[in-house]
Amino acid sequence: MSTYLLSSYLRFFFTKFPKQDDTQAEEIDVDTALPSPQDFCDLKTAPLIASQEYLAQRRSVVVLMAR
Repeated sequence: MSTYLLSSYLRFFFTKFPKQDDTQAEEIDVDTALPSPQDFCDLKTAPLIASQEYLAQRRSVVVLMAR
């Protein structure tokens, strides 16, 4: 499962996403608000999200993938 966030807002926003089960975690594969080279991650090295919320920065694209 993947989550896509496309922000054209002038302000940041929090988003919440459901967990599929207790063992599943979300990883950040793309976040264009992060500095390069952290903005695009290899699937093997993508950081995990500790909670079920994510802060999308203004004018950014975020792709979260379930691991």
